[in-house]
Amino acid sequence: MPFRLFSAALPVLISLLFSPVAVAKQPELTLANVYQKGMPLDGYWVSEKLDGVRAYWTGERFLSRGGHEYRAPGWFTRGFPARPLDGELWIVSNSAKSP
Repeated sequence: MPFRLFSAALPVLISLLFSPVAVAKQPELTLANVYQKGMPLDGYWVSEKLDGVRAYWTGERFLSRGGHEYRAPGWFTRGFPARPLDGELWIVSNSAKSP
């Protein structure tokens, strides 16, 4: 099963990483910062670092921090919202540990 998942996801990753890219205006993204004691944490979302690539979904396409476009196939982005999202693209976690 993990191999099948990896096999299905591999063309997406190759497409995203090695396709010709367009350069757009760099998205204004928040970068990591050092926590200062007493800093209010309301409104922050935290997630595990997955060793993927940071991607900004504009509502129409993926952009890197530098404004390079990650070209994703239509079947991958079908159903994505029309609003912007900031996150990470990755294939699978702990694949070596899967049965």
